[in-house]
Amino acid sequence: MNRRTARLREAARRALTQYDLAVRQVRLRLDVWNCLFRVDAADGARYVLRLTARRGCHGVDETWAEIAWVDALQRETTLAVRRPVAMRDGSFVGVLDDDLAPDHHQHVLFEWRPGRTPGARLGVRTAFRLGRFAASLHEHARTFTLASGRARRFDHVFPYADTTFADREPILLFDERFAHLLTRELRAAYERGRHAAQAVIDELFAGTQPPRLIHNDLHPWNILLHDGGLVALDFEDLMWGYPIQDIATTFYYFRIRDNGAALETAYRRGYETIAPWPVAQPETLTSLVAGRGLILANGVLAAPDAAERDTASHYLPLIGARIARWLPRRTPDGSCRSYCL
Repeated sequence: MNRRTARLREAARRALTQYDLAVRQVRLRLDVWNCLFRVDAADGARYVLRLTARRGCHGVDETWAEIAWVDALQRETTLAVRRPVAMRDGSFVGVLDDDLAPDHHQHVLFEWRPGRTPGARLGVRTAFRLGRFAASLHEHARTFTLASGRARRFDHVFPYADTTFADREPILLFDERFAHLLTRELRAAYERGRHAAQAVIDELFAGTQPPRLIHNDLHPWNILLHDGGLVALDFEDLMWGYPIQDIATTFYYFRIRDNGAALETAYRRGYETIAPWPVAQPETLTSLVAGRGLILANGVLAAPDAAERDTASHYLPLIGARIARWLPRRTPDGSCRSYCL
């Protein structure tokens, strides 16, 4: 066990003393951004302890909003989510010891849910179930009122740059310091993506329908499959937004797959068994899918870890090429390869 893992494990053990649990074993399961520990209790119960990374830009208020929505979903729907567990004092969000976990600042405990993450193996049957699940989430959020906590508004291409939140991410993607990482064509593609996505977002928030909470990170690595059912994980990126924005986040991960079109079709079929499809024009969805790429690219540049920032020379051209393909440039005669915005 290396020193970092030992410190994180000790931070987890100290956090667990605040819960009414007789802990038998604590095992680190994931150390990517957030740290996830599997916790086995003496009575046989299992839990997941999450140490929230500072770089994720999720303050305590946002975590309280996450807890409030997940708790309501647990009580008011049949949707499968991880139930949050309160500490002895009744609180759900605890503060971590900076000396042991300087990169993490809060902890939350959830009940364990069995299952496997489909990830890149996600197929059309799971995409169908994911569409049903997303529509059910959107229907619940349509009338849900947030009684505690605070969530960001997805009213900007870069929502984590919101200066009204203490935890925020600077916009670095268009900084001249990183211009050497991209060709002129790819820089233009990023610009097209920014303008196209922001135009759609502006239109959404100027409309008559109020925003609702959306998961905002419902991708193939944030779900579990078990006995034919689906469990949604990681609601911490929730925001006030619109269903089409939530769908665009998911579709980003579909469109980078060879069978992306089949996954999208299956997802939509599943969605429409619960609610009307909220996408009037395919172009608007594509613009928001491109916007997801901008968020991911900016996140690489804003990473506190130098090794991750060094991957920008690989990921920025890769994501830029995807955006260029999805939002093709107009030709001199005004035509384009698929459609133009």
